[in-house]
Order: sequence, then C-alpha cells, then structure tokens
Amino acid sequence: MGEPIRVLIVLDSLVSAGAERVAVDLACALDRKRYAPMFAITRFGGSLEQRLRDAGVPYEILGRTSRLSVRPIIRLHRLARAHDVIHSHKFGSNVWAALVARTARRPLITHEHNWAEHEGATHRALHRWWIGPRARRVLCVSAEVVETLAGFGVPRGRLLLVPNGVVPVEVYERSEARARLGIAAGVGEVVGIVAALRPVKAHEVLLRAIAQLRDDHQRAVTLCVVGVGTEEARLRSLARELELDEHVVWAGERDDAARVVPAFDVSVLCSHTEGMPLAALEAMSAGVPVVTTAVGSLPELLDDGAGDMVPTDDPIALAAAITTALDRPDSERQQRVAHARARVERQFSHARAVAAIAALYDEAVTTR
Repeated sequence: MGEPIRVLIVLDSLVSAGAERVAVDLACALDRKRYAPMFAITRFGGSLEQRLRDAGVPYEILGRTSRLSVRPIIRLHRLARAHDVIHSHKFGSNVWAALVARTARRPLITHEHNWAEHEGATHRALHRWWIGPRARRVLCVSAEVVETLAGFGVPRGRLLLVPNGVVPVEVYERSEARARLGIAAGVGEVVGIVAALRPVKAHEVLLRAIAQLRDDHQRAVTLCVVGVGTEEARLRSLARELELDEHVVWAGERDDAARVVPAFDVSVLCSHTEGMPLAALEAMSAGVPVVTTAVGSLPELLDDGAGDMVPTDDPIALAAAITTALDRPDSERQQRVAHARARVERQFSHARAVAAIAALYDEAVTTR
C-alpha cells in the first residue's frame, strides 16, 4: 500500500463548535494505514484538543492574532510542504490554505460549512477569484451552500455536496446528562440549545421566547445553553434584564455535546442562517424533539414531521412552537422522533462522509 497519505487539516480553532467537531471527527475516523492526518490550528486551541490526543492525531497551534500575522503563515507553509494534501475548513482557513497551497504547491480541498456570515462583496470575490481557482474540490455541507457558492462564481465542477454525518455515540441517560450539565435535580422541563455564542445563532431570540413562556404561557421552563463565544457577556446581561437568571443554565463548552442531548425535552436552534447543523442532527439521532428556524438545509431536514420550524427573529412564534413540542401526546411525540431518527440513520451516515472525503484525498494525490 505504500506510505500513508499525509493530510494537513487547517482550522481556526479547536473550540467544540459544529464545524470544528465535524473536522475533528472526520480526521479521527480515517484509516491510519492509509492516511496520516495532522491539524494546523491557525488561532487557538480548545476542548477538542483532548479528542485529538486520545485519537493520536497530532496538531500544532500557530497562534495567529491578526490577518497579517507573518510567523504563523510561514509555519503553515512549512507544514504544507511536509504533507501531500491540504484540507481546510471554514472561510478564514480556506483563504489561508489557498495561499499556502500555492506557495507549497500542494493540492487543496476546502470545506464550507456555512456562507451567510461572510457574504459581503470582498468575501464573494475571494471565493470566486482566490479560493475557487486553487481548490481541487470545494466541499459543501448542504445544497444551499452549493448554490450560493456557484452564485459567487465558483465553478460547479469543483463543488461537491458532502452532508455532515452523525458519529454513533452512546448518549447519557436523562438524569446523568442533566447532572453533567449542571441542571439541578428536580428541575422540570428543559429547553436546550447547543451552539456557539455568536450573533448568527440568535440566542437572544430564545431568551425572549423563554421569558414569553413564563409571562404569557405561565410556564416555568429551564433553558440550558451549551457553548461559548463572543456574545456570552451580552447574553448573560439580557438574561438578567429579562429576570431569567434562575431559569438559565450556562453549561459552557462541552466535548461531549452529542451525549448530553437527552437532558433536553426540546432542542432548539434559532439561527439567522445555517448550513447543515450538527446539533440538529445529533438531537434527532438521540430522539429529542427539535424546533428550529426555517433556514439553510433545515426545511428539507425537518419536513414531513421530523421537527418544528418557525420564522427567524420571532420569539413569540418560537415560544408557541416550544409549547407545542412540549405538549404533544406521548404517542405522537414518539412517532415524530422515530421518524427523525430514521432519517438521520438513512441519509447522514458518518461512515459515508468519511469514505467520500478519503476518496478525494486519493484523487488529489494521484492527479497531482
């Protein structure tokens, strides 16, 4: 079989968020007899470092602090030269990887998990004139991302749909999951959200919906927020303003996010935009009802009763949908979650995603 293909995976950080978890899970599942993955983390580490250490996947944190950091880009170039193929994830890393793929003369595969956070003219131009021309393949997690990047001018022949896959895990029992998240024993209904605390995830809409449930529906629901990010201080301040302090559990960053989902009676995503959110897939796989905004791939994912959807920026509609999900008769609830779980098992296999990407590594090296 020869030497393993050396794959350099470029990522901004190792914080346990959706795209980062997808990248790490894909690399850890590769056959080590055929592939030798290594991560170049351009900015900073996070809880996913332990996952890489446990799997024996090496990584190096480059510590980029600005767009013009010179030493990290020099080190990234050297790492690229020592590998056979580069696989980058998310827009910022894709821009950097396109540069070092040129300077190191290595084949590049880019992976786009969402697009709407960077849809300005500069970013469109970079996709069309910088990332697209260099990448052998541009992997997209949903059909909407494919169409968007094609609209930016990326050649369709380079765009490839590779939906996220769900890694099979043994989830915690409900009581253990709640204890691990810091939810007190005896707490009743719990609504959960697993998402980085960034503006696009619109956590403030969910906070207002929880207040709506209390004020208009006379329902004392506990909200569990799993994730970290730049919006945390603002969101905590809003929770205090809404007098929700006693009803919100800030669980922080979790490297076992997929296993704690059974702590929730309903899992919510209220984002302005999405690609193919891992949090929704994992909740469906775990048999937890899902309420989301009707954005990105979610209408397709949740049609035919696999979940409930609401418009963006509408806390009243979100509160009503959460109430509906909580109040469904048990028989109907079980039918819906079984339908959702079957969809994930049928269409979002992690093994299939790994095989597709491994084949692209083979193709990139043989056609180099």
